[in-house]
Amino acid sequence: MKYANIILQDEFPFEYSSDEMNTPAVVEYSKMFEHLDLSGIQRYQFGAGPNGYDNHSMIKAFIFYALEGYRSIPQLIRELKCKPYFSRYVLGFGSTIPHNSKFYRFINSFDPEILRKLLAQINKKKYAGNLPKVIAIDSKPIKANTRENNPKAFKKNLSDKKQKPKRNEEATLSYLSKTNDENTNKVMTFFFWGYRIHIIVDAETDNPLTFKLAENNKKDFDIAIPLYTKLIELYPELYQSKLAQLADKGYFVKKIFEVFHLYFNGKSYIPENKKNSKDEPIEIPICKNELKMKLDSFWYEEKQDRFRVRFKCPLSRPFCNLKTSDKRGCTRTFQVRKPFPGEVQQHSPSFQKMYPKRQSVERVNAFLQHLGWENPKCYSMKAIENIVGFALLGKSLKSFL
Repeated sequence: MKYANIILQDEFPFEYSSDEMNTPAVVEYSKMFEHLDLSGIQRYQFGAGPNGYDNHSMIKAFIFYALEGYRSIPQLIRELKCKPYFSRYVLGFGSTIPHNSKFYRFINSFDPEILRKLLAQINKKKYAGNLPKVIAIDSKPIKANTRENNPKAFKKNLSDKKQKPKRNEEATLSYLSKTNDENTNKVMTFFFWGYRIHIIVDAETDNPLTFKLAENNKKDFDIAIPLYTKLIELYPELYQSKLAQLADKGYFVKKIFEVFHLYFNGKSYIPENKKNSKDEPIEIPICKNELKMKLDSFWYEEKQDRFRVRFKCPLSRPFCNLKTSDKRGCTRTFQVRKPFPGEVQQHSPSFQKMYPKRQSVERVNAFLQHLGWENPKCYSMKAIENIVGFALLGKSLKSFL
């Protein structure tokens, strides 16, 4: 087996069994790291003092740590000591594994922007010029590692947002609400301290494109705009590429449509947010035959300066008993607001066909939750963003297998 991408810190002969040299971890991660180009990252620190450990080896070790879902750095060190061939010839460590303080210092000081650039570098190699045509954006709560979020703790603060938890000064207080009881429709609200991870993925392949960890009390649409800017910075070919986006109703804000249409000249498939809406939303009407009608057309009347939408009967003229002027059967027409730039009408066939692809970003969120990074064991905001970034980077590398 060839390991052309491995750079050892010190070399001296070791003998390993063929079973240890061909374990699933060795085979899988060796193939993944062949597509990881770390040449642009400084290996050792400059200045006086010891060189320390190779940054390339630390990056690979944390990709392994994130994808395996280890719950602590000591657990990672134990696993690496049990896999000497893997830690030496795949990760690139020398005869010794770094102390846990070295890992903590690295994850707390590493720049997440480097991970975003590495993720873009891998994706460009994967797409080979054929960048995605449809993206999906969403956010996911990340709970802080504090006793305030422990349901078994007797003394905790889930009401005063000014009293920050210890070692989690960057965390903010927010809540989750859900309704699972179909009989009573009881809304359950859970307060917690934490953050939110915002992700943009390729809706066709579930491939993460970029990410950002932000405070928990910020709106999704406020973080989405700088995330669009970062997407163009990392993938300049997407500018004015008629890219389409899928998002939930939390992104139904005028500035989201305007900025996305300005950047990408594309369409936005976002359902209307009925909450706190001044205008009554247009629902799919029921015809006189007690059947749900279908969207027929949408147009602008210049003289009256108004937009109108028409629904038609699902039955054609011979089967619809109502008298109409054409063969469409009965129809109903409504006056609606002016559409936002690039907005696709929620009841249109194209919206109904395209919107189910938004589940791609939900699958990426489920991937992070399955690994346990919804409840990370880190404390600083930068460390949490790095851990999530390493997991997304590993997911993108796994697509080469």
